[in-house]
Amino acid sequence: VTEEMNKKITEEMNKKVTKEMNEKVIEEMNKKVTEEMNKRVTEKMNEGIKELQPTPNYQIKTPNSN
Repeated sequence: VTEEMNKKITEEMNKKVTKEMNEKVIEEMNKKVTEEMNKRVTEKMNEGIKELQPTPNYQIKTPNSN
């Protein structure tokens, strides 16, 4: 009886620990994916902003400019 109970308890604990570990792993993965996505979106936005900004044209000079 004791052996059977121990087996059951161990089984239940393993299930619980596995479930908690899986939840933690998923949570960490979600965090990493979100961070990476945010980083990429920010980079793309910055690229887009740079493209939208007029670049100063230093080639244009009038004859009278110093």
